[in-house]
Amino acid sequence: MKEMKRSRKGLAFLSAFMLLLVTLLGGLVVAMAGNEKPAELQSAAGAGGEEVAIPTEGSPQVLAAGGEGVADSCPEPAKAGEAGEVSGEENAEAEGSQVMCWPPCPPQPRCGICVIKFLDRDEDGLKDCGEGGMSGVTIRLNGADPRQTDSEGKVCYTDLAPGTYVVSETVPAGYRATTPTSYEIELCTHSGLQCWEPPSQGETVTVVFGNAPVPPEPKGSISGHKYEDLDGDGVKDPDEPPVPGITIELWKDGAKVDQTTTTGSGSYSFQDLEPGTYTVKENISCCWTPTYPADGSHENLQVAGGQEITGVDFLNKKAECREGKVEVLVFEDTNCNGSLDDSDRLHPEPVTIELYHDMDGMLVPADGWDGSYRKPTGSGPSWMPVYAYGCASWKDLPCNNYDLFGNPLGDNLHGRYVVRMQVPEGWRALTVEWAGRTYTDTFSTFELKCYYWPTCTWQQVKFLIDPLFHISGHKYEDLDGDGVHDLGEPAVPGVTIELWDGEVKVAETVTGEDGSYIFDDLEDGVYTVREALPDGWYPVSPPEGIHEGVEVGCGDSVEGLDFLNRRYLGISGHKWEDLDRDGAHDEGEPPVPGVTIELWDGEAKVAETVTGEDGSYSFTGLLPGNYTVREVLPAGWFPVNPGDGSHDNFNLLYGQPVEGLDFHNCRYGTIEGVKFLDLDQDGVMDEGEGGLDGVTIKLNGGAWTAVTAGGGLFSFTDLPPGTYVVSVDESTLPGYYPTGPDSIVVELEPGETERVYFGNAPYGSISGHKWLDEDFDGEWDEDEATLIPGITVELWLGSPPDELLETAVTGEDGSYAFPELEPGTYTVVEKGAPGYFPTTPDSVAVELSPGEGAVVDFGNCAYGRIEGLKFLDLDGDGVMDEGEGGLAGVRITLQGLGDTGAFAETITGEDGTFAFDNLLPGDYAVSETVPSGHYATLPIRVEVSLEPGETATTTFANAPYGSVVGSKWLDDGDSVLEPDQDDPGPGFTIKLTGETLGGEEVNMQTVTGEDGTFSFLLLEAGNYTVSEEFDPQKYAAISDKSVDVEISPGMEESVDFLNGEIIVGGEEVTPPTPPAITGGTTALPATGMDQLPLLLAAAVLLLAGVVLLVAGLRRRFQE
Repeated sequence: MKEMKRSRKGLAFLSAFMLLLVTLLGGLVVAMAGNEKPAELQSAAGAGGEEVAIPTEGSPQVLAAGGEGVADSCPEPAKAGEAGEVSGEENAEAEGSQVMCWPPCPPQPRCGICVIKFLDRDEDGLKDCGEGGMSGVTIRLNGADPRQTDSEGKVCYTDLAPGTYVVSETVPAGYRATTPTSYEIELCTHSGLQCWEPPSQGETVTVVFGNAPVPPEPKGSISGHKYEDLDGDGVKDPDEPPVPGITIELWKDGAKVDQTTTTGSGSYSFQDLEPGTYTVKENISCCWTPTYPADGSHENLQVAGGQEITGVDFLNKKAECREGKVEVLVFEDTNCNGSLDDSDRLHPEPVTIELYHDMDGMLVPADGWDGSYRKPTGSGPSWMPVYAYGCASWKDLPCNNYDLFGNPLGDNLHGRYVVRMQVPEGWRALTVEWAGRTYTDTFSTFELKCYYWPTCTWQQVKFLIDPLFHISGHKYEDLDGDGVHDLGEPAVPGVTIELWDGEVKVAETVTGEDGSYIFDDLEDGVYTVREALPDGWYPVSPPEGIHEGVEVGCGDSVEGLDFLNRRYLGISGHKWEDLDRDGAHDEGEPPVPGVTIELWDGEAKVAETVTGEDGSYSFTGLLPGNYTVREVLPAGWFPVNPGDGSHDNFNLLYGQPVEGLDFHNCRYGTIEGVKFLDLDQDGVMDEGEGGLDGVTIKLNGGAWTAVTAGGGLFSFTDLPPGTYVVSVDESTLPGYYPTGPDSIVVELEPGETERVYFGNAPYGSISGHKWLDEDFDGEWDEDEATLIPGITVELWLGSPPDELLETAVTGEDGSYAFPELEPGTYTVVEKGAPGYFPTTPDSVAVELSPGEGAVVDFGNCAYGRIEGLKFLDLDGDGVMDEGEGGLAGVRITLQGLGDTGAFAETITGEDGTFAFDNLLPGDYAVSETVPSGHYATLPIRVEVSLEPGETATTTFANAPYGSVVGSKWLDDGDSVLEPDQDDPGPGFTIKLTGETLGGEEVNMQTVTGEDGTFSFLLLEAGNYTVSEEFDPQKYAAISDKSVDVEISPGMEESVDFLNGEIIVGGEEVTPPTPPAITGGTTALPATGMDQLPLLLAAAVLLLAGVVLLVAGLRRRFQE
């Protein structure tokens, strides 16, 4: 029994084990078969356990689990970077609603609406051929975002999200719509609950709006005539004539909108009137009375569109004429401007005014209403403007009659008038005005005219007067000269006083016993009053004896215009010879006649005279003040007292003449001498040693100077006795130096002549040139013509140099000189100039003899320079193009070649430039150190042969390396490169071949790393091919096996390769082919039926296991 139980247990375990084994085997087979399906066609299980087929994108659907219901909306597509995955929260929401969607919905499209606005000429609501666009029309989207149509009538709204929009137009003024003015548009939307794949460019809907012009409404007119109503009955009779030249006005809404004038036939018209209510008025003068219409106005004329209203007539009758009036006003010229204006006032005193009829030149008194033709001015009558004074008036005066055309009616004699004014004493008439015209007279002639209007002419005449004036004053003697008449200063009678108006003398008078004068009855104006000065007098006030700019007028006379004068003064004295030079006139010292004496007032000489036989002089007719009296010294004389021959600034007072103002003089002495050439340099003028002309000799440091001439002779004459220093201005004798004293002291007695001698010998000199030694051989060759200016040369005393004496700078011709050197030993030293090096000794000793001219030349050669540019060659073509800047911080090396010993390094600046200065002529090599990450597009080493002073230029160019990077991927079976799902392919060979822009061939290869990546670095610009190598028995290429790339400087190109595995589990399988989509349907891929034998074997084993399990259970239950 126990064994039976054990066998049963064993059988049960065996059955369970086989069942488990078969289940695992079946799952494995199903998994292997399922791996053949592409990802987009794999199965999904619903909540009910049913398999739901996910359709292809050619026929999109969304199905609920079990095929029941439809989801309200598709889930949002995965965000960028999420590779289509759904978050846990979104998965939970999807599972709860039992909704799935395949493929995920794409991003919503961006769509557009375009509007075309056209001129619908035939008003059919359709845009026909030739119906052009309307520009400047406002279009709105959803009632906002207004935009204007362009010149073609078009405007567009782009980048719109799917939805419902309303687009509308604003119809322009003067137009009407022939199409709807708004449209509602469903944009980029689909009905149903399906996911939708939009067109790649979205959807654009075009809408048209048509407008047609509104025809203008016809306009109307109003017309009529103006007639003279002879019988005044308000009715136009056949014999009643038209009235031309009358203004007719058109009014609307209380404002005048137009006016016109009646023609010769009396007609008028207003055309092109908008519909509305109008009033037509006549504008008549007072000589007419309206009879129809009674108020001269046609009101409430209703004008409809196109209506012509005629017969709007006006009838007038002539008015009767009444008598004329004359008003005369007399004004004072208050502001003295000579013209009547608002500031002038009426004259308060009575002025007689006379009114006459002008009967063809004969004046007849015009009595007027009160019977008086002559009236004094006073207050105005009640029937005229009221004036307090200054007014005279007449009324009920006859007028001259005229018809409407200006033709006189009758003899017209009584209507012409003359108004006269009797000018009051002490006044004068300026102007008279009437009818807007101004005359300069005391009367006015005018005419009173009547044109049959109710009120005849009223003429106003205005006279303008101003007062007469006087000027008065006195003539006094101004004893104290203060310009003021003081008590006790007497009057001066009998002096002529003149009155001038500009350049014209208008009057003169003579001062009375009390010194007074007066000019009466002067008109207003500006005058000049002058006095005629008597002999022996001078003016004090006014200073010139003239009062200028004396203005009278505006009610003002001028009084107290006085003249103050004084009597002239005098100065006198003698001229003496001062024999003992004591400055005083002693007995026996004689006078000096014939000497000129001058009188000065400040800086002005006012007089001069000559001393008489007794040496006397005098000046008369002088004013008080400060004077200077000077003598003009005769030749050979000098002043003793005063010491400068001038009595300066003495004060001449009134009533105190100056006498005894004497001058004392003495005769001069002489100093003479010789300037000679001292040939033996002993300081003594020997026989045969001649004079030196043209040398300046100074006396007392230059107080007197003389120039040697005629064999070195000079002299100083007219010298007062005293101590003198005679010296030589050696600057006037260049090239010589003194052999004796250069100054001598002389004690000169009166009338004495002293003689002195000065000796000189010639200087030596050192000079030379600074030249450009072009072949730097130290010799000044004939063809070396370039001289170097601006170089400092030093002259030292002694050899070796002991004391720096002076320096010189070479001129434009390269020359220098040290003149005026005494004999001795010198050293000449040149100081080098920047940019040059010496080719001769720069220090030379010279032994200089008297008069010798030593020459010392210096040769220099110019340094050379090598400069250049290092630039970033962005396109790698070796040429610096626009936009390719300098490359900073690059090391540049200079190496001398052959006999040229030099080595230097520098670093390029911010702009990529570099330079090597102060280079000797020779051969050099310039090279660059290519910076990391770059390669040279020009040679990195340049040889330069440098000439003296030459500047050579070199250029280096670098470009950044490019690179090619990428990855090798093994496909997960969907033939799509998906880095997050495909596996990297390590250990594969990747090759790069091609040619650089410089023509260099490139062959490289590498092996992909563990992550499948590979890279080719430090590539020059060029065209390359990247290819992969793999075992075709194991792998098949899904992407291109080789890729052509064009590498520019600094560019990184990415290339990826995708392979599918062919050998799987020891069995060769044909790599899957991506499904082809034709006509919206998708061919199903392989379903795994090629594994049918395995499936059958799994089914048999499963059935056997189930049988064994059932048998075992049955036996157990039976037991």
